[in-house]
Amino acid sequence: MWNKIWAESGRPKNGVVADIIRKTRAAYHYAIRRIRRDADDIVNERFAGALLHNNGRDFWAEVKKIRRNKASVSSVVDGVCTA
Repeated sequence: MWNKIWAESGRPKNGVVADIIRKTRAAYHYAIRRIRRDADDIVNERFAGALLHNNGRDFWAEVKKIRRNKASVSSVVDGVCTA
């Protein structure tokens, strides 16, 4: 809502509308950071609890599951695609 009002006002850099848009944008980004941090904490707590209650689990295998690398490695470097 405030972003729309700010845009309709000509995107002012100073004034009441500019101050409000800065505060709401900061609050929005803070909420995103907090949610991501909380999600990481939940994963870490569940991981620790699962390892404590099940001694048969392999610690490093579980870590690898959590830290899956989603980035793929390029198979072509400088036009060469052989090993």
